[in-house]
Amino acid sequence: MSLLRRLPLFRPNLPLPLSRSLSAVPQHDRGRRAGGPALVHEREPWEDLYTIPIDPNEKTFGKILIANRGEIACRVIRTARRMGISTVAVHSSADASSLFVKMADESVAIGPPPAAQSYLDMDKILRAVEATGAEAVHPGYGFLSENTVFVAELEKAGVTFIGPNSKAIEGMGDKLASKRLATKAKVNGIPGFDGVVENAEHCVQLANEISYPVMIKASAGGGGKGMRIAWNDAEAKEAFKLCSEEGKAFFGDDRMLVEKFVDKPRHIEIQVLSKIFFLPHAQIPKLKKEPRPTAVVVLDTPVPIRSLKLSNIEPG
Repeated sequence: MSLLRRLPLFRPNLPLPLSRSLSAVPQHDRGRRAGGPALVHEREPWEDLYTIPIDPNEKTFGKILIANRGEIACRVIRTARRMGISTVAVHSSADASSLFVKMADESVAIGPPPAAQSYLDMDKILRAVEATGAEAVHPGYGFLSENTVFVAELEKAGVTFIGPNSKAIEGMGDKLASKRLATKAKVNGIPGFDGVVENAEHCVQLANEISYPVMIKASAGGGGKGMRIAWNDAEAKEAFKLCSEEGKAFFGDDRMLVEKFVDKPRHIEIQVLSKIFFLPHAQIPKLKKEPRPTAVVVLDTPVPIRSLKLSNIEPG
């Protein structure tokens, strides 16, 4: 049974309902609340450079809920408004007067300021999805964006998660699972322990087995949260304590892993967007022989050492 069906009725703190579909509102007037002033979005210079042109004939959602806050939510709302999509903001009591709440077409109060009692409380957010009739959830990043249980519950309820499916997140969103998956695929990885670190003493034991310096990091999430370098036993104990607390606070998951710290590494990143859109092959010479429902995103930035030539890469 879906978690949504087991939850009691949640009464959201909503503003006046929209009197008509947002898609029927003229482009210059979108963002107007029923009985309220229009919220005018002034375009920034960078938007034309970094925003994919919007096709007015493209099928879109009627309403999405944004499971995030602050500037992340603002950016999603701006784009949704340009696409004619109605938005729902969820917010803690501390964010009740924040800009993203005012920008959204509807808002739902989900709890007190601590993230664990609001933005990380998936039960409350799932109730908000059901109460508002949102067709999809945009997670932004952080919070529940890589929580496979949350995504699986949305899938059961027939609500689209704007991001990877639950199986993909289970395999790659969790560092412990992704390390095991890479090991199984015989991909060279950083030496370390791919099990759960039980406590500070266990962390010190593993650090000595791997040899210092080591990186202690939260299994969930990313963005540098819950991650510290340890050069000795004392630092390993302190890092385990702090990283566990950060992992729990930011991602609702205090599982830790320990691996060798690589000093002055070279980072090569390949991002693949699957089943969303494809770029004309002429835009990426020799990366693709024919259009496929997959886009290869090349991040071209200056690096001190680059021996790899993109022109030699052929699709696998």
